[in-house]
Parts: sequence; structure tokens; C-alpha cells
Amino acid sequence: ELSIQKTHKTKNEKNKIVVSDMDKFNNEATYLQELLKSAIGKNIPIVKKGSKNVIEIKYSSQLEKAEAYILNVSPNRIEILASDGHGAFNALQTLRQLLPANIESASYNVPASASIPSLRIEDSPAFDWRGMHLDVSRHFFTLDYLKKHIDRLSLYKFNKFHLHLHDD
Repeated sequence: ELSIQKTHKTKNEKNKIVVSDMDKFNNEATYLQELLKSAIGKNIPIVKKGSKNVIEIKYSSQLEKAEAYILNVSPNRIEILASDGHGAFNALQTLRQLLPANIESASYNVPASASIPSLRIEDSPAFDWRGMHLDVSRHFFTLDYLKKHIDRLSLYKFNKFHLHLHDD
């Protein structure tokens, strides 16, 4: 079980997000940083190297299917292997699902740590098109609702969103 903590036992064991290929995974690293800040209330730095207490996003040419990923959680590190940003993003959504569900709540009190069980997940989409249609020309929704709805779609790894704006 990996524990991502606000405080650390020694100065050498600080949590880090490790991304050696920032050109390929910059957006995903930034998204992970924001996700962890909402989970533990602390900004985790993004660096190019690290070995202990790290979450590492790495490129893998072995994953041939689009949006595929491997997520390895061990006691000292979380490793995300992906061949593209979409795969890394899907792995981050799985990681988000493994965090306590109440971090999505507006009344969430940030704890001292968040634990994720040790595991290995190899995943790829069964279908290339995983979409949802929303008709706002007949049923009105606020902009905040639409943003939250799109966030929910990404949590469940939908990759297409059709927003029906008008009938004419």
C-alpha cells in the first residue's frame, strides 16, 4: 500500500511526480498534480528523476493499442506506463477512482494522507468510440453542471462528447 502524505518521516522521502518525457506527458503530470493537491492539500513537485515515494509516468512502446496503460502500485512508487497521453490520462482516472471517493465532495476535509492499495492493472478500451450525447437545446443546464458532467465522463473514460446546442 502506498501512502501519499502531507508530512514526511525524513527529509529524503518527499513525494514527487516523475516525468522524464515532459513533451509527451506534460498535461497529464499537471493534471495529476492538481488531483493530488485536492486529495492531500499539498502541491507535489514534478521532476525528471526520482526513485522512492514517486508517481512516475513513463512512455512504453510495448502498448500498441491506443489509450492503453499499465498501472503498477507498489509500497514505494506508482508507475504509469502508456504509449500516449490518452493512455496516461486513463491511468490517472483509474488512480482517481482508487483514492477515497469523498475527495470529489465540496465538503471534503483534507486528511494527513491518502492510501492506495498495491496492485497492477493492465487496461485498454474495448471500443474506440465511447461517447455520450447531451441535448441542451431542449433541457437547460448551467455551465457549472456541464463542466462537472464532462469531468464525470472523463472519470469513466468516455472519449467523445456530443453537445446538441440547437434544433434548426
